[in-house]
Amino acid sequence: MITFFNQFRNEQGLTMAGKFIVSFFIIVATVIVAKIISWGIERLFNRKIGERSPKAKTLMSVLNNIIRVVVFFIGLTLVLDTFGVNTNSLIATAGIGGIALGFGAQSIVKDVISGAFLLAEDQFSIGDYIIVDSLEGYVVQTGLRLTKLRAFNGEIHYIPNGNITAVTNISRGPMRALVKIKIPDQLPIETALDALSQAMEKYSETVDFFETEPEVLGITDTMEFNQIVSIVGHTKPMRQWEAERGMRYYAYQALQALKEEGHARTTAL
Repeated sequence: MITFFNQFRNEQGLTMAGKFIVSFFIIVATVIVAKIISWGIERLFNRKIGERSPKAKTLMSVLNNIIRVVVFFIGLTLVLDTFGVNTNSLIATAGIGGIALGFGAQSIVKDVISGAFLLAEDQFSIGDYIIVDSLEGYVVQTGLRLTKLRAFNGEIHYIPNGNITAVTNISRGPMRALVKIKIPDQLPIETALDALSQAMEKYSETVDFFETEPEVLGITDTMEFNQIVSIVGHTKPMRQWEAERGMRYYAYQALQALKEEGHARTTAL
């Protein structure tokens, strides 16, 4: 074995064939190390997160890419050093370039780090309706640097992740549906409340998105010639606006029936 390796050495060190053989082993070792680290990252994510969400897959892919770049840069440095190339200047240049890039791209680095935390913490997912500062809409794309929202009117908001300091997610957990109804003074309030309760019960039987049936809370405010009655219920995520429209419609129908009934009685008298 020693005799075999000696034929690839001379008085100056490794022969050209020896350098190619050593470089081959360095490349193979580099690939194996990169794969082992990638395997370790995947095992870590599987153990900590379980079934990986799209966000976890994105974060894992980014980490793997960073590891590959670092490992292959080290491998390239060792290969060049084997062939007698002075790698000190290469490393120094990379260090200076990294410092310059760091100063010139601080906002990008901030966005990427913030995006990594957003992905890891799973604060929102594609399809969620969120509010970020004064902007709100459906999440149509999320990445390490940018989050893209589509507003109700179709506008697309591009938000750098570094600017996201607080997120309100409306798509997770039961949502409150609240409507306020004016009851004219000429209608008996008890009769009106009973009619509204029956209307809400009827409405909840026609739909399947209520987590808790709408409840007539009673008079919550007063106005001149009107009493304000609040009705509240809880729905599945993103169904609260549809529920509020239906609650108003059924409430209107119930009060309209009371008015027509009262008008009919007055006419009969």
